[in-house]
Amino acid sequence: MKLPSLSANENYRLLQTVFRPLPGNSYGLLSASEKLIYFVLVYSEDEERLDCTTRILNILNNFIEANPPLQLDHAKIKGLNANPKKFFADMKDVAFSRLFTNEPMAFEEGEQYIHLLRKIKKAADNSEGGPVPSSMTRIKEVLEKFAVNNPPLKFDEVLFDRYQSYPSVFFTSLTLGMLLALFLDVPKGFQMDLVEDLLFHIRGEMGTLPVSEFAPSEAVITSFGCEYKDPLNAVHSFAKFLMECSDAFLMKPNVFLSPCVSVIQSSMYGKTRLIREIARSHYRTVYVCLRDERSSGYPFRTKDAYEYLFVQRERDTDFSRVLADRFKRLICSALENLPDPRDPVDPVANPKKESIEFPSDLIGNKFWNAQLLKPCDKSDTIIFPKGELLESQMVVLAIDEARHTLENSYAKGGTLFQYIRKAAKLCALELPSHIRFIVVSLDTSHRIQNFSPPLLFHSSHRPTEFEDERRQLELFRPHILSHTYDVHFTRVLPPGTTDLRPLIESKEWLNAGRPTMKALSSPGDFTLETKLQSGALAPTKTVDRLAIVLARVGAQVHRSHHFASEMVAGNMATLLDMDRTGESCITTFVSEPALARAAGRIWWRDCMLETTLIPALHEGVASGGVNKGRDGELVAQVIILLAFDKVCKALKKDLGELVPLRLMITELLPDELNEVAVDDVLDRCIPAALRGAQVSCVQFVNLCGQLERDEILRMAERHCGWGTV
Repeated sequence: MKLPSLSANENYRLLQTVFRPLPGNSYGLLSASEKLIYFVLVYSEDEERLDCTTRILNILNNFIEANPPLQLDHAKIKGLNANPKKFFADMKDVAFSRLFTNEPMAFEEGEQYIHLLRKIKKAADNSEGGPVPSSMTRIKEVLEKFAVNNPPLKFDEVLFDRYQSYPSVFFTSLTLGMLLALFLDVPKGFQMDLVEDLLFHIRGEMGTLPVSEFAPSEAVITSFGCEYKDPLNAVHSFAKFLMECSDAFLMKPNVFLSPCVSVIQSSMYGKTRLIREIARSHYRTVYVCLRDERSSGYPFRTKDAYEYLFVQRERDTDFSRVLADRFKRLICSALENLPDPRDPVDPVANPKKESIEFPSDLIGNKFWNAQLLKPCDKSDTIIFPKGELLESQMVVLAIDEARHTLENSYAKGGTLFQYIRKAAKLCALELPSHIRFIVVSLDTSHRIQNFSPPLLFHSSHRPTEFEDERRQLELFRPHILSHTYDVHFTRVLPPGTTDLRPLIESKEWLNAGRPTMKALSSPGDFTLETKLQSGALAPTKTVDRLAIVLARVGAQVHRSHHFASEMVAGNMATLLDMDRTGESCITTFVSEPALARAAGRIWWRDCMLETTLIPALHEGVASGGVNKGRDGELVAQVIILLAFDKVCKALKKDLGELVPLRLMITELLPDELNEVAVDDVLDRCIPAALRGAQVSCVQFVNLCGQLERDEILRMAERHCGWGTV
């Protein structure tokens, strides 16, 4: 397969045509030739700006990284540094393969290397060049030029400057809508195909960046290793729940679909930390993270796990059976190499608290190797340790960012998610009785709870190996994580007190809500703002805009509307409950002052509230997605919040801080009142004992029933107001 000679724009068009239908994690399903085309297209002309040796090594290293188990033979490229141009000029196309070792069968044909060789020869021929501008600088130049060439567009430098400090956010959240948001004065009917060309050009830039460019901050990694607080003993309860699910499945395998459990909640509640505590104190756990390797999230993508465990090879016709065999070998490796975390005498069984990695990550080479790919037969029952009379041994396979398993389509049309469920059932039923196996999927999306094809009698039904899903076998209820809420929040006021002065200096209110909220609440940290906006620094979808409003006002999203689940998956709303089918989700924005403060900063950005957010709220109410509550209550809440915000800004305080009551009420009075009239109104409406009082409100929440005194004090401690439903 030869790569045609195309212009840069045509290259990106080809990339769009060939790869756009492929899900994000389907790279491993491509043929060797397709991988090479993909690789050469992504490593575009901008790669040539690097110095020659660095450029060539980057191309080679990234190519082998993308194509395991291929390795670079460093002994054969020792002449690269001395004279790279001559080194490659002396090589013939088919001889290029000699630079690699551990070649799989698919790479034996010399033609597979031709396109990559041409790319590297081109790099060697362009060995002169000046300093390389940063990726964001180059992109800024492209965007500015695009605006100049397409009047009346204007490049929004203010918004782009926010992304300058967060390039990983820019690249990982790059969509057509986000790109269009970088331009002002976009006329109706603008040619979107031009924006699509621009999008694929910039995505090509992303492919030239090393993975290290997208690494999470040190603060994020450190916070993952902080002491785990569990006042409700939730880790033990979850471990008990897993064993109960395993028992129920083995007792009634014809009733339950599969030994699979989902852990669902919005971002930053600690889903991954929960599983790490299970791995440390209860069950041997093999952790697999499927996030994109160019994500700024943590933990990192599990190296080699996808390639060895989930990739379907051409000869794997019965992939459920193949995957079940791989699960068996994975279980065996876990029993052999991971100590029992319940055993206190083993010093490795309870790693030091400062360790931030999963035990399985520390010995990844023991799991992700060629041994995993060997099929099992009857003689392989000896691979399991004996122990019929011993206590049951549980092995947990935890799959983080599990929504990616919904995106991968395999040869027979099923998703990886479906194959995992089927294989887990086959595997669990074939294990010795003293060994248990369960798959735990973690994500913000409720779709990992129940993602099934059409029902049996639906017109689109076609027979497949996943008929169990259509028999409506029972699913285990999802575990909706909520025990970490307020785990770092400590009450400032004792119950029944009448002295509220301790609240004046306290910053404890920023700890309310999910863990790490206070650490992310500073004005220079955009983490919470991006989380509210589906990972971007500007709201591009109606659900993003609506979430920014609802993070501060007390309105409820209808449980059957698609906004309910979408806001949990992408906009930081909290999932309270859901049915087993996932068709109905009760969600809300709970009292989290730091998140509400982040939403407030967006309200005040470039007239965002009146031009973008209020219309989104109107659309949400009109579509039936949002329950507006009592007439006028939402309007009153917005007006009061704006009054508080304006006083904070005038006093150079951050949103949600305490401000004088007189100034706040002044903001609510008509502008035409003179100073004497204002003072008269204030003196009449504020009791003498409260004329020096300070107040605050950064958010309203919905509450039911009449509040008792202590409940009112709790709301005051959180700088939060409330509405009733």
